[in-house]
Amino acid sequence: MKNPDVDAYIAKSAAFACPILARVRAAMHKGCPRIEETIKWGVPHFEYRGMVGSMAAFKQHASFGFWKQKLMQDPAGIFPAPGDSSMGGRRFRSVDELPAESVLVRYVKAAVALNEQGLKLPNAGRKKKAAGAAARGPRRGAQEKRESDGDLRSVPALAQARVRRVDHRGEAGDDAHTAPRHRGRMDGRRQAAPLEVPELLSR
Repeated sequence: MKNPDVDAYIAKSAAFACPILARVRAAMHKGCPRIEETIKWGVPHFEYRGMVGSMAAFKQHASFGFWKQKLMQDPAGIFPAPGDSSMGGRRFRSVDELPAESVLVRYVKAAVALNEQGLKLPNAGRKKKAAGAAARGPRRGAQEKRESDGDLRSVPALAQARVRRVDHRGEAGDDAHTAPRHRGRMDGRRQAAPLEVPELLSR
């Protein structure tokens, strides 16, 4: 199904690019009569059970390509050469540089077949992430981290422990460090000696 937005895109393109785009568009529809047109990222795209291909016009060249061309054979050499940064495919400056229509249609059918088979492109981002994780090594478990952090926190706490004297009522005395070991008899009973207990100071 043709899209008026694609008509408008071709019409406003440079004169040399119009016949290039028109021929690529015709090959897309001949190779897959049920293909649909849309504008994505400002340029025409062709879809059938997923993305099939795209085309674009620039100031001095036009180009087209297939979404999964990394999975396709290229006997006619229409894919970009290594190091070519043009969008989608090779740069064409004249309609005479395009391959024959039968060749273009064959490429379209091959691209559509990949979508029908449900084949996916390799996910380069996922592979890069997995490689980075492998280089960093296994992550510490949460329990291991808590135990390690707990050990580190216990060192200064134990170092700051002190002994405070507590009277027989269980209350800390202000003069505990100067109080005598035994006090006098009170009410006929001997007062209990103060106890020494460790207390950790929280900081």
